[in-house]
Amino acid sequence: MHPVAYAIDTHAAVKKFERAGLNAQQAEAVAEVINGAASEQVTKQDFAQLQQEFAQLQADVAQLRRDFNEKFATKEELARQGNKVVIAMFAGLGLLFTALQVFQ
Repeated sequence: MHPVAYAIDTHAAVKKFERAGLNAQQAEAVAEVINGAASEQVTKQDFAQLQQEFAQLQADVAQLRRDFNEKFATKEELARQGNKVVIAMFAGLGLLFTALQVFQ
């Protein structure tokens, strides 16, 4: 299905606007705006394609989040690892002080 382009008879529209009281410049401007808007309509096919592209973008973002989460630790994971390091350091210091007392 191809997009349908709509066009108006701008000459006839300008004449009608002039009969309604617009000057020639105003009538031409209004006719141009209407003709431009009619040719820029979005078709159902255009909208469906945009929906597909948006869905793909959402999927890409979700994958990026999964990749990020696999590569980087969360604050909670870092805190747990930090606690383990602190506990290990205290245990090591305890052994060191015990060894120093034994060998004095």
